[in-house]
Amino acid sequence: MAGPITTDLISAPAPPVFPVALFAPTPKAAKRALEFFTAQINNDHTRKAYLNAARRFAEWCAAHGIGELAGVHPFHVAAFHQRPVGRIFAARGETAPRRATRAV
Repeated sequence: MAGPITTDLISAPAPPVFPVALFAPTPKAAKRALEFFTAQINNDHTRKAYLNAARRFAEWCAAHGIGELAGVHPFHVAAFHQRPVGRIFAARGETAPRRATRAV
């Protein structure tokens, strides 16, 4: 027989929303990034797609020596979009990642 039902919450470990310094160089910037991805985007699927795209963009920036968001210029975003993409995004047309980098 099962034990009593409880309403206690069980916390699961989760990575921080923005572990990448590009989007959180200061506490104020970290707060703004968190607010954007939690309060501004209502659809869960869109939020996940934008977060994944933003993380990939931050990783791309780090690999290309761009450590600050202020150092990102339109030609960097264009270069990011022109890079070869994996099959998963090529099949979908990569629309969400493009929108996500425009939003940031």
